[in-house]
Amino acid sequence: MNTKEKKQCDEKRHDITWNAVGIIVTALVIMAIIYFFTAGENKFVKILKDNYLIAILVFYVLVMYMTNFFRSKRLNEFIDIVQKKGTINTLLTTIVMVSMVTISMTVQSNEIAKRQVEIEDRETAPLLRIEPYKDGYEIVNEKGMASYVTFSGYQRYNFMYEGEAYEISLAALYREQNDQYNLGSDGSRLIFEPKTAAIDPDTAFEIFKKYLYEKTGEDIVVSNARVLELGFYDYLNQNHRFEYNEYEDRISLGSTDRNIVPIHNITVSIWDADQLESQIKYAIDYLI
Repeated sequence: MNTKEKKQCDEKRHDITWNAVGIIVTALVIMAIIYFFTAGENKFVKILKDNYLIAILVFYVLVMYMTNFFRSKRLNEFIDIVQKKGTINTLLTTIVMVSMVTISMTVQSNEIAKRQVEIEDRETAPLLRIEPYKDGYEIVNEKGMASYVTFSGYQRYNFMYEGEAYEISLAALYREQNDQYNLGSDGSRLIFEPKTAAIDPDTAFEIFKKYLYEKTGEDIVVSNARVLELGFYDYLNQNHRFEYNEYEDRISLGSTDRNIVPIHNITVSIWDADQLESQIKYAIDYLI
């Protein structure tokens, strides 16, 4: 091997070693970039939240290394051609910077719009709907938010006696089947199942009218209603009580705040069907 061939061989070996070291260093730089932009609670990532940024930075580091440090005859020829029309480093940097700024502005605008929608949704009064569901009821929320949701049903009797208004409510209590008590937007729903005995409205009304006549000796006109009460806290942490009227499987909103309640009132729970008559008599005896 002559001196020229030996020199070329040494240069080639040196180039391979140089390129190998450069590749390792570049790989470490890329790993550092990925770690920096994905580990922990990085504020920059919180703003951008987009993997395109990492991809652009990795591409930038790779191309900058290849064009400036990677030793290859064909690559050098390509760079020489590109540099006739402009510096490749400037071109690459400009492309990367413009891409990063564009993506940053786009993602940040999307995040601001998303947060605004979330705030508006959170600060909107809930739009609630109640539907029968097996032995219980399904609560559906179409917009806004509601927290610590409770649900109860009542057979409510109102009547006048000796010029005074009276109200007696037979309560049926319910629990959410999965112990979930918060409603979000977009069709969020809860299902409440009965904890107490089911009340037959016709039987209860007959018992009520009969004993009220025995107690007063008068044929008093009694209004009978099936009422569903939905309680919740809004985004201002204010408590609300919505009352719905149920009639022939139709449920409609009656009031959003019950401000007027007769002075003479009582609510009793019917835990067992055998308690129905005794609880009705107890309630009437308590008030009259």
